Amino acid sequence: MELRQLRYVVAVAEHRHFRRAALALGMTQPSLSRQVGAVEQERGTRLFERTARGVVPTAAGAVYVVHARRCWSRSRPGRPRRNGRRADWPVRCGWASSARR
Repeated sequence: MELRQLRYVVAVAEHRHFRRAALALGMTQPSLSRQVGAVEQERGTRLFERTARGVVPTAAGAVYVVHARRCWSRSRPGRPRRNGRRADWPVRCGWASSARR
């Protein structure tokens, strides 16, 4: 998984709509749908229920979004600094296989 995919999932959850999330991210809706679909396939679970009026996070999707936000915020270039210097610590994000259920 790539960090940008975390941002995509969070955007879809925030906007509750693929087209609106794609506009906010500056990308096309089909590419965003493919990226979110790839995350869902990799995780082995649906993160969103698609409806005629948008999307709603599933239970697994809601948990995933919380962790995705945390991981994304830790990895961003503007992360905290120590003693005026950039803090270069590794970013570790994980997903337990038991969280699929």
